[in-house]
Amino acid sequence: MREGGVETDGRHRKRHLAIGARPSSVRTLVLGEAMMLAGAGVALGGVVAVIAGRAGRALLFGTAPFDPLVLGAAAAIMMSVAAIATLIPATAAASADPSTLLRAE
Repeated sequence: MREGGVETDGRHRKRHLAIGARPSSVRTLVLGEAMMLAGAGVALGGVVAVIAGRAGRALLFGTAPFDPLVLGAAAAIMMSVAAIATLIPATAAASADPSTLLRAE
């Protein structure tokens, strides 16, 4: 999900690293951006799930259209998957050598 975004925003991160930003702050920046996108997606998905649940109430067996436990568990799983998937490009962005990155431009 974020791999392309990390490459696209590479100049921004290169400048951060070149002026002395710690790799952990770059990693936090990448993770924060991804978590904002994932949070928006989970929120929108939750609204759609509630609407779809109410519309398909007759098809639901053993659960209510708005079951906070099920929706909360689904949201937690989706946010966890997004965080884990973002760690690889975030670590790559944080571990890049700034001088090599700036010379490549």
